[in-house]
Amino acid sequence: MVADWVRIVTFNCEESEGRQISLRSVHGKYLIRLLNKKTSEESKRVGPNGTEITLKMRASAKPVDVLKTIQKWIVFPNCELIIRVDDEEPLSVGFASPRDAVQDFVDRVVRSREKSLEVEVIEREKNGIRVAYAMLYNPHFRDRSFLSISETPLEGLDSIPPVGACVEGIRVDLNLPGFEPEGRNRAKRILCIANCCGPNAPHTNVSRSALESDRDRDKLAETLIDICMEQIHEEIKRLQEVEKFSLRHAIDEFPYIYLSISGLGQRGVAEGARLAALRNFPMFLLENQSNQELISALDLRSRGSLWTVESHAIAALMRLLRDSGSEKTAQSLAEFCRFRGETLPAENLVSNANHPRMH
Repeated sequence: MVADWVRIVTFNCEESEGRQISLRSVHGKYLIRLLNKKTSEESKRVGPNGTEITLKMRASAKPVDVLKTIQKWIVFPNCELIIRVDDEEPLSVGFASPRDAVQDFVDRVVRSREKSLEVEVIEREKNGIRVAYAMLYNPHFRDRSFLSISETPLEGLDSIPPVGACVEGIRVDLNLPGFEPEGRNRAKRILCIANCCGPNAPHTNVSRSALESDRDRDKLAETLIDICMEQIHEEIKRLQEVEKFSLRHAIDEFPYIYLSISGLGQRGVAEGARLAALRNFPMFLLENQSNQELISALDLRSRGSLWTVESHAIAALMRLLRDSGSEKTAQSLAEFCRFRGETLPAENLVSNANHPRMH
């Protein structure tokens, strides 16, 4: 702690009494005292609606940049928050939504340092969690992947990037649960921030500096992983509808899009949630005579039997179908070309099983 003690006095216009909270340690006990709104000295200083925070700094504490500290922790204040330090000009702090926070960083930092980048900020909501992230467009491959802040130089940055998890607007974790950088990917973090609100929001400790339990963290990680996988599914659809990719070509891009979030959060429940999401993701192209469909590993298992083909000639046919934009099956193309090899199976042919990144 940087302070020997902390005292918080707060009044709400909808309540008849105010409260004073005194903390000697953020990890220990604390005292709450009720305050009379009409007669207490505290109410005269603060007024009928407001909060006063007093800290006694430790002699050994390093100097604190008040503005940067507020910007670091209060991200979505849900009100107008003005900070004034001594005689300096007052500044507005915080954002209205996760989308606004990520968009501000993209406009102010990412595009100012690399104007040619095509970036779109997307916001989603699930289970009371609002999440915003940035998708980076690759003009050569015409696909989009999650933007990592490791791809953006951060030297000289005057504020912390919008990453991590917030509860009711207060940042409680600088890492995104389920996407913690580790090992060879220690410097890799996707530009993504989450804000959890409502009765189902995870609980925090008294100082709002961390989530209260591993269970809360695990549930949040599972939801965030689901949201990212939903975005990848939407990107596969976009490749077909906007970029006019064939179904085969679009799903072939899945491993490369997923690569932008792989290698993160590979431990505990997060690893299990990620594996479960992959098992349920429709990534396998199944052919039956004249039609084809995308199915998941779990659906594939329920079919009972399946076929894969390993052949240079068939691989050439697959590449032709992939790049032509045609939705024809490998079997129909083989018949049209009067293919002289073995007859392809008529049912349950997984035609992209030999993709080098599907293993």
